[in-house]
Amino acid sequence: MFLLIFKIDLSKSKNKRLLTEFYEKSFDLPDGESITLGDERFRCPEAMFNPAVLGKNEEGIHDVLSTCIKNVDMSMRRQMYSNILISGGVAEFDGFEERLDLELTKSSPERAPVNIETSSKPEISSWLGATILGEAPGTRAHMVSKAEYEEEGFRAVQRKCR
Repeated sequence: MFLLIFKIDLSKSKNKRLLTEFYEKSFDLPDGESITLGDERFRCPEAMFNPAVLGKNEEGIHDVLSTCIKNVDMSMRRQMYSNILISGGVAEFDGFEERLDLELTKSSPERAPVNIETSSKPEISSWLGATILGEAPGTRAHMVSKAEYEEEGFRAVQRKCR
């Protein structure tokens, strides 16, 4: 079941029972303790799509992603919408991939096909990508050493990445 889409009135006892029976989930922590989460599992990720729930007047993650794709050359946009990879901690939220797909499909121009996949190892995929990039030819010329950064600060980054 996909709860991120729906608003549930938790003040009604029927909905509280439904939440308890179907949506509460226990997690074992590294220190051996266990915690049980209920609607927090859905309220936290909802803020990424609807920052207004936190009182923020910002765009949701789907809007930001769509804006980024719309800033790419028009000939590449359909390809960008059909090659989205989720990695990192957000990949662990139940229903995140489905919700992102739903929101992007609504906003994609001319209903461009949206294809979203989640990395097989989302918790380390950014590190794996950085490792591959670090080994790519020509990358070393753009790397800033600790000594260069300590001496020049951000100017070293600007100089190396022109």
